Parts: sequence; C-alpha cells; structure tokens
Amino acid sequence: MKLLIHTIHILRRHLRSNAWLLCELFVVFLVLWYVCDSLGCLVFQRLKPLGMDIDHVYTLSVVRTAPDRSDTPPEASQCFAILRRLQSLPEVECAALCLASLPMSGSNMHRLVCANDSVSLSFRQILATDRYLDVFRIGQAPEGTFASMPAQGTKDLMLSVAAYDLMARYVSGFDLRTPLRRNPVDTTLLSRQHGTVGPLRTGRYESDAYNLYARMDEHLALTFWPREVFEIVFRLRPAADVPGFRQRFVDEIAPRLDQPSLQVSDAIPYAVMQHSYEMRTGRLDEANSRLLVAFFLLVNVFLALAGTFWYRTTRRRAELALRLSLGSTRRAVFGLLLCEALVLLALAALPAALVCLNVGLAESSIGTTQFVATWPVPFGPVRFLLGVAVTWLLMALVVVLGVWLPARRAMRLQPAEALHED
Repeated sequence: MKLLIHTIHILRRHLRSNAWLLCELFVVFLVLWYVCDSLGCLVFQRLKPLGMDIDHVYTLSVVRTAPDRSDTPPEASQCFAILRRLQSLPEVECAALCLASLPMSGSNMHRLVCANDSVSLSFRQILATDRYLDVFRIGQAPEGTFASMPAQGTKDLMLSVAAYDLMARYVSGFDLRTPLRRNPVDTTLLSRQHGTVGPLRTGRYESDAYNLYARMDEHLALTFWPREVFEIVFRLRPAADVPGFRQRFVDEIAPRLDQPSLQVSDAIPYAVMQHSYEMRTGRLDEANSRLLVAFFLLVNVFLALAGTFWYRTTRRRAELALRLSLGSTRRAVFGLLLCEALVLLALAALPAALVCLNVGLAESSIGTTQFVATWPVPFGPVRFLLGVAVTWLLMALVVVLGVWLPARRAMRLQPAEALHED
C-alpha cells in the first residue's frame, strides 16, 4: 500500500509528462478491446456446436439421363427406389430423401407461418422423409419425434427451437398446442405442432436457423412433385467410412442404384459440401480477413506499447542509478517502475472501459453496425467483462515486458558508472 501511495504521488508530480502516455494507453485500450472482442466473437461462433453431426454423412449426386417419357416411372418414384436400395446396403446406417432441405446446400424453401391476424413470420421449410434427423443426428424434444409425425406435408409440422422462441416472443400465450396457419386470412388452413427440433446452425459462422420441419412419404411426393429429382443423403457406418470408399462407391455401388432416367454419379462427403458452402457464401474469406486484420493490429499495438515503455524506462537510467546509490535495492526500484506502469494503465483503462461499454450498448440498441459485430453473439455483461479483462491482461503483459527488459539491463550497471554516463 505504501508503494502504491508513493507511486501516485510521483505520478501527480509528473502529470504533464505522463499525459501523453495516458492518452496513448487510452487509445491502445480501445483498439485492443475491439480486436479482442471481434476475435472472441469469431472464435466463439466457430467453436459453438452446429447442432448436427456431418461426420460419415454423404449426399448423392443424381443426374437425369433421359427426357421425360410416358413409359418411364416418375422421377419421384425413381428417387424413392434409389432410397430403398441405399437403405438396404450393409454399409449404410440410415438414409433420407428431401426437397430443397439439405443444410449448406444453398437450396431453400420458405413458408409463411401465422399464429394470429397480426403476426406472420417466414421460416425455412424442411420437407423430408422420416430418417432425416437421424442422418444428421439433430436433437429432438421429448414431446414428439419427427419419424412418428404424419406425412401430410405442412398440415403437421415441428418448429426448431429458434423458430419456436421467436414465435413465443411475438405471440402471447404461444405453446405447442397453438395451431399455426398457413395463410394469414384463411383460418381453415391450420397446421398442428408435434414438438420442437433442437437448435441447428447451417454453418460455422451463422446463428441458429429458423426452421419448420414437415414429413413426407412417397405418396405425398408423387401427388405434388412427381417429376422432381429429390436430394438423397445418407449416413455411413463408421467402420465402413474408410479411405477409398468414395471411389468404391462410384465403381461398385452407384451402378446398382441407377434408374431408367436417373443416374447416381457420385457420393459427396458432407465436409466437402460445408467447405464449398463457406467459400461460395464468402463466410470463410470474411473470417480469414478478420483474422489477418486482427493479427496486424495486435502486432502493431504490442510493438508500439512495448517500445514506449522501453524508451521511458531507458531514459530514466540516471534516476535509477541515483536511487540505487541512495540505498534502494534493485527489487524496490524495479517494483516502483512496475507499479508506475500498472497504475498508469489502470488510470487509462477506466475511462476507456466506459467508452467501450457505451459503444456496445449503443450498437445493441440500434442494431448491427460495421464497427463492432454484435451478431451473432449478443452484447451483454459476460461479453463486455471478458473483453475488458482480456484486453487489460494483454496490455499489462506488454507493459511488464516493456519495463522489465530495459530495467534489468539498467540494473546491471554500477550506479557510479550510470551517473557518469549521464
């Protein structure tokens, strides 16, 4: 405590010479907080569970080989024939068929959902067969299962957790018993809810998806989409997913799945689809660019801050020598220098933290801006305190290095020699 009080008195007597250093620390704290906050959000979002497992998951590449003719079965029927043959393979754990519903495919269908006359929200529609959630291992709430839901299209559906929470936010008293309309005007077009589906993110840099899930079977597909070439996806047993499986699939398995007007040409690993999706949407390039900019700013901040304290400590060699000659120990002198640096950092960090807090609160009230990305991590106490704490610790580490290295070098000189050089 005595050292702290003594340090404060010294800084007060040299307030004018320390003013520029306080301004520098203030600006550096703001810049470093921005870097830490941005990187923290990016890393948190990248490491956050997707809500699905794409390991050992493949999607079929199916192409139409002949024009529509009256003597060939409808494409929908042929797709279901491929699905049945695929499910009978011993290497396949489960398989599903869907329409514009694969994650990270870029193909989407959206549907308007209404709970009353004033609220209507648009969600992505997942229309698939009963094993769809099993293929991707997407969680389900215990109220009901997707496989047991009637295959009547959008007459029976399940909302994702994010979609359910969004409806509950806008509709008072909304629960699983609330019927959903497919039309904001016609109250006879109602859909029953059969439970909720676990959270799902369609990409590593995206937030939870707002989905509604409807089940279909071959009868429904032939009724509404007889000439549609559906998407087919399957999960391979881990023991069968070995290097060379894809080539063996093309050579041996694909010919057995071919239909009169449909040909199976390949089985694409879902990890390949994920990388392609991130490249196509620009998410991966954006994340890499943010990492490079953050690394550049970090290097410049560290060099500038360490250099400033290095220069400040080096210039005080005569003062250090005088203190040593008057009886101070090397440890006491080093403690004084370190305490001065940390007190200056604390004095600059307090107003800088208030500015950071106001920036985050202002952005949360007006929406996402280009300055601080609150999406997809909401700005709250945990995010703010973690960002400030990490920023202060990093700056403290740089300050300690900037003081310790030149101070250690100065301590090696004899007091008389240092004073003579001065």
